[in-house]
Amino acid sequence: MKPSAKALGLLFFSALLVLVMSNPGTPSFYPEWWNLSWNHRVMIEINSTAFDRTRWPVEVGMNFTQLLGQSGVSGTFDNNSVRVFEYDYSGNMLHEVPSQFESGSGYNPSVNAFGLLVFILNGTSTADTNRSFYVYYDITENGAKAPPNYATGLSPSWDGQLINATSPLFEFHIDTNRSENTSGIYRIKKGDLEQCHINIILRKNIQYLLLSQLRYAV
Repeated sequence: MKPSAKALGLLFFSALLVLVMSNPGTPSFYPEWWNLSWNHRVMIEINSTAFDRTRWPVEVGMNFTQLLGQSGVSGTFDNNSVRVFEYDYSGNMLHEVPSQFESGSGYNPSVNAFGLLVFILNGTSTADTNRSFYVYYDITENGAKAPPNYATGLSPSWDGQLINATSPLFEFHIDTNRSENTSGIYRIKKGDLEQCHINIILRKNIQYLLLSQLRYAV
């Protein structure tokens, strides 16, 4: 799921995270297991803290080497195996949550499978609400997994100079041939609202201009 949520400049909040290891078992004891081809999962419980959260991005540091070791398992972490599913408090699986795992500094799938798991807390979570997710993962020794393939809803176009990328939420307009080597994003729209636009006289893009030179509509 690219580009990274971090690259879009999203603000991540510090959620209360509780990690609980879990292994395959009988349905009467464990919450529903998504796919028996996956051999490992870990539970993440997220609290919305003191505020309502709507489509809020979540970033969780994960070390899959350590998690495997806690289960007495050794092997090579399969980077493509990561999947995230939300569950209700009766242990019923609700839906898969599009996610991405970004390897961290010093990442090594055999000895240091550390990185950031990023996904969106979809819908609206009212203040002080807990939501439960299971992160499924595996090692290559159990069979390589295909990488996830999530629909982005992004419709890009390019006319040789301008790149327009439309998503269900935003329109991004990118100039590839502006003066003074300042090509880049020059317009962002959300529905009928102009989020920011450049001073046409200056002919510089949003990434170049100072914040004081931008106009924001709320």
